[in-house]
Amino acid sequence: MSSSVLAAGLIQAFLELTLYGVYFVVFSTVFYLFCHSPGLTKRPKIFVFLALVVQFLAITAHWINTMYGTYLPFVKIGGGPEAEQFYRTLGRPTLKTHILLTEMTNTLTDCLVIHRLYVVWEYKLSIVAFPLLLLVVQIVGGIGSICGIFTQTQANFHAWSFGWVTANLVASLAISGYSTGMMSFKILNLSRMFQKFAFPFSEGHRSSGRHRLTSILVIMSESAALQTAMNLALLLVLQITAALEPNFVLKGIQAVVLGMSTVLIHARIRLGWTGETSSSHVSTTTATNPSTIDFTVGVERTRDVEETAEETELGYYTRK
Repeated sequence: MSSSVLAAGLIQAFLELTLYGVYFVVFSTVFYLFCHSPGLTKRPKIFVFLALVVQFLAITAHWINTMYGTYLPFVKIGGGPEAEQFYRTLGRPTLKTHILLTEMTNTLTDCLVIHRLYVVWEYKLSIVAFPLLLLVVQIVGGIGSICGIFTQTQANFHAWSFGWVTANLVASLAISGYSTGMMSFKILNLSRMFQKFAFPFSEGHRSSGRHRLTSILVIMSESAALQTAMNLALLLVLQITAALEPNFVLKGIQAVVLGMSTVLIHARIRLGWTGETSSSHVSTTTATNPSTIDFTVGVERTRDVEETAEETELGYYTRK
C-alpha cells in the first residue's frame, strides 16, 4: 500500500485545523455583534442567528471528529499498514460522521444563501422557487452519498456515489450562482435608483450611498466565490479521478470553508458599520417615487440587517 493516504490524512487534518482557527475567530466576532444588537428576537434575524449557531456546532463537531480520526491511525494504531487500512475502510464511524456533518453544513449554507436572496427581494416566493427546487436536489444528492457510505464498499463506492455527489455539487453551484446573480441585479437597480432620486443631497452623500452599495456587492461576490471555488474543486476532482487522496482532502475541508464563506459576509458588513465614525443619515423621497431607500451610517448600523420593510441583511431597506 502507498503511504500517500497517510500523507493525505495529515494534510487534511492540518488544513482543517488552520482554517477552523480562522473560522472560530470570525464566528466569535459575528456572534458578539449579533448578541449586542437590538431586535435579536425578530423573525428574520433570529433565523439567521440560529442557523449560524447550528452551522458552527456542526463544523466544530466535524473538526473534533477529524482530530479524533487523525489520533486513531497515527497514535493509537501507530502508523504503518494498519493505519493505511484504517483510512481505506469505508464504513468506519469517523468517516460516516465526517460525511454526515459535511452534508449538514453544505445544506445549511445553501439555506442561508436562499434566505438572503428571499430577504433582498422583499420576500417574493417566485424569486426563490427555483433555488428551493435546487435545494431539494442538493439534499437528495447528499442523502444518496451518505447512503453509499453505509452500504457500499471501497471498491464500488466511487461508481455508486458519482451521480449522487455530482447532483449535490452541481445543485449547490447553481444555488450560489443564481442567488448571487439575482441579488447583484437587485442591488445594482437600487444603486441606479438611489443615484436618480438623490438629487436633493450633496454629491458626497450620493457618492457615499453608491459606494456602500458597491461594497456590499463586492462582499457578497467574494463570499460566493469562496463557496463556488470549494464546490467546483470538489466537482472537478470527482470527474477527473477516483483516487482517495485528493477527494479526501477537499471533502475534509469543505465544511469549514463553507462556514467561512457564510460568516465573512456578516463580519465584514457589521465591522464596516461599527467602524464608521460619522452618523449621517440619507433618505430619498419624492411624490412620484413609490419607495423610500434609507442609508444609515454609524453605530446604529450594528443592528441586524435582515428585515425588508425595516432593514435587510445587506444594509439597506425599502419601504412601500
